[in-house]
Amino acid sequence: MLLLIAALQLSQPSVPATTAQELVTIHADTSISFTLYNPLLKSIPLVIPGVMNPNLSPLSRSGVTLAVGQQIFIIRNRQRELLYTVPADLAPGTEVNCAQLIENLKARTD
Repeated sequence: MLLLIAALQLSQPSVPATTAQELVTIHADTSISFTLYNPLLKSIPLVIPGVMNPNLSPLSRSGVTLAVGQQIFIIRNRQRELLYTVPADLAPGTEVNCAQLIENLKARTD
């Protein structure tokens, strides 16, 4: 029985596990450096899967380098909601106003 299991494991192609950090590295040629801006007087908790979960402090800017297509979420009403997806045409150095993104999200969902 053990030989059969070992033979099956050897006969199946091995697919290397890819972590989120490795995916960011793989797509490094399509990454864009930009700034997340919080003009509010309260923190904005963000979730960037596989990268980090930053809290943008009040009246702050945070430089990030993310892959095209990377999604950024916010927790709102105890649910994770898509706030932003990094577009391919985002100019490096762009300042993304997170408060404006939140207002746009509220307008779409409320």
